[in-house]
Amino acid sequence: MINETSMMPFLLYDKPYPYNDIMIYPVKMGDILEFQIYQRCLVLRKNSWFPDKQIIKMTYMDFLFFCSNNPEYLNKFNDKNDEMFDFSDSGLYYFYFLQLLTIVCKESKEIKYNQVTGQIYIDETEITPQMFDDIRRIIILQNGIDFDPDEFMNVSTEKALNRASRHNNKNNNNATIEDYIDSVVVSLGMPVSAIEEMSIRKFWRYLDRINMHESYTIMKTGECSGFVQYKEEIKHWMISLNKKDKYSSLKTDEKDLRDKISS
Repeated sequence: MINETSMMPFLLYDKPYPYNDIMIYPVKMGDILEFQIYQRCLVLRKNSWFPDKQIIKMTYMDFLFFCSNNPEYLNKFNDKNDEMFDFSDSGLYYFYFLQLLTIVCKESKEIKYNQVTGQIYIDETEITPQMFDDIRRIIILQNGIDFDPDEFMNVSTEKALNRASRHNNKNNNNATIEDYIDSVVVSLGMPVSAIEEMSIRKFWRYLDRINMHESYTIMKTGECSGFVQYKEEIKHWMISLNKKDKYSSLKTDEKDLRDKISS
């Protein structure tokens, strides 16, 4: 089984993950802009988002290749009001995966594909649909993508939760990746060149930890002063960063959720 537990010896220090005869490397911050585009091909809930028998029967690998040859097919599922469900680039999903391979398979000499069959080869290794799924899972875990490929979520439910999330965050500053990089540089006192060589997964973990440390310090200082009391115990800044459910704070009762969406 490929999961976070089995991969932890490699995730801990950003070591490449050996898969068959292929070494798969974590993506560095120097490639984050490209990665943010290419990762689109990894986070599609094929069976729940596209309830079409033709698609459900496909492997994920065949699905991406199908999209490359039928870019107009997913348009009927399009929702341009929700970035996650805007499939206007669906014709590029297969290309996105190939580009990801060129980034994460640094030691491989050649990555080629058959334009007719969609078959992919990494050096002399032919990638089967099962291997494709494994590599997809490795890339997701290795780079801290907040997505569970095994989770089934009704598309209408996910759209509702996304709308509620946007409502909750609408007053937040729209920080860019450059703003986040600047924040880590200032907080950790490290040069930008060091950030560029940092893995994407570690970068976001460091940023989350910096925020937790700052919040903890402020709250603990207030509590120790005797002028502030909290109903719940202050969580220490060194607790686990793992998020069991990214929508947990939004999954309230149905009426509350509807109120969030409609307001």
